[in-house]
Amino acid sequence: MKNLLFVTVGTSVLDAPRRIGQRDPTRRTELDATAARVLDFQRSEGVDRQAKADALFDPLLELHREFWRQSKIPTDDRQRCRETSAELLTTYSLLLKLAQETTGADLVVLLVPQTPEAGLAGRVLKALMESDPYRRAARHPK
Repeated sequence: MKNLLFVTVGTSVLDAPRRIGQRDPTRRTELDATAARVLDFQRSEGVDRQAKADALFDPLLELHREFWRQSKIPTDDRQRCRETSAELLTTYSLLLKLAQETTGADLVVLLVPQTPEAGLAGRVLKALMESDPYRRAARHPK
């Protein structure tokens, strides 16, 4: 029998630049600019919306990769956990629990709503979950 893990996708992954900037004033200028681009994307309509989403993909992915590259994932630090998304943290915790109790998850299924914001969030989440930093953290807690 396969273990399937279904994950509902929200948009907390898009809010990381604002949350990190509030916690780390040394990066405020850089992160405020990215947060402003996210807000512009969320408020935009029309044909350039997809281009704005595409332009945000790499910076958002890299912000989340930074969090998951840490030698120890700070699950006990509420402020630090806000540097990534609820979906990533919850899935991480569930993957660890499944690995302890069963053979682990055979497949993670992302349930992405049909909105532009959720579409971008789903793309970032999928790429991050497939990345080495996230996979290492989810397999080998430190």
